[in-house]
Amino acid sequence: MSVELSVVVLTNNRPERCLDSVRKNADALKGIQAEIMVINNGQQQVPLPDQIGDIPCKLIQMPFNMGAVARNAGLQASTGPFVLVLDDDAYIDPGLGHSMLELFRTDPRIGAAAFRIQNSKGEEACLLPTVFHGCACGFRRSALQETGGYPDGYLYYGEEYDLSFRLYQAGYRIALCNHGRMVHHVRDGGGRNTAR
Repeated sequence: MSVELSVVVLTNNRPERCLDSVRKNADALKGIQAEIMVINNGQQQVPLPDQIGDIPCKLIQMPFNMGAVARNAGLQASTGPFVLVLDDDAYIDPGLGHSMLELFRTDPRIGAAAFRIQNSKGEEACLLPTVFHGCACGFRRSALQETGGYPDGYLYYGEEYDLSFRLYQAGYRIALCNHGRMVHHVRDGGGRNTAR
């Protein structure tokens, strides 16, 4: 069967955290023809299995920490018409993947899906309500390709604003995927240097 959903997980020197999130996301995606691409921006090895349940997994090692633009390597290596992009400290509720796919099928002008994000202190959001949260977002692959994918120059933070604005300029909408299911953001600060 062909892949319906490609999951791209960006990690940097948090192998245990990454593997925990990947396993939780694979479990939450049962019933979807999915694949998981882990993009390793760090130098610590990530012992990713070739498969979790029915979902094949692939590790792509970057030569150095390229920041957010490294996600494009996962986009290029994956095949699904829809893409779920996650940080390595985020995981979705069961059923959210199905809800996201249904949302995209309702309107071809929906280019991205935003989610409700829950952390240990409550809900979190971007500063602008019309911008998706960078730790977890869904995309129509064709919209990402049309708008050039993730921008270069952002090590941490800001890339979601750049990409959101380009999606709007291209005539796409960003829709909230809100069906009572959420993304859980652990907010693990390890492996990050936010000085830049």
